[in-house]
Amino acid sequence: MKLLLLTFFIAVSLVSAGRSVVNKTKSDDSTFIYIYRSGKLTGSLINWWIYVDDQKICKLSNNRYMQVFVKRGKHIVEAKQAGVTVSKKETQITITAERGKNYFVACNVQMKVLSDKLELLEVTESTGGKQMDGMLLDNCQQPGN
Repeated sequence: MKLLLLTFFIAVSLVSAGRSVVNKTKSDDSTFIYIYRSGKLTGSLINWWIYVDDQKICKLSNNRYMQVFVKRGKHIVEAKQAGVTVSKKETQITITAERGKNYFVACNVQMKVLSDKLELLEVTESTGGKQMDGMLLDNCQQPGN
């Protein structure tokens, strides 16, 4: 019984920690890019790997976000379709980061009859914060993963 209660409290604390979208106590040195994907059913079975400056970060799930610390300067955020496909689709966006600011990139899946595309779109902090409300930190960035 004690083990069950302990497991429950750990699970609740991890979920609560995941709901914290933006670090409210950011320092002047912290610059983050938040990359998020809405939970729409359209395109939910398609997986996309997210890269920042050619470094593979995470396979972003629906209704999840990731938080990437970057230094000042230009950074390329790129999405590549995961899995075996005839042609790997890629899309990218350049973010010019300044110290002490947060940047938000929305990942929108554009579905067509015979193809799909992931659109990366830089949005304002207020728009990103509203769209990310209720999203959880992606599993790939959870402690222990």
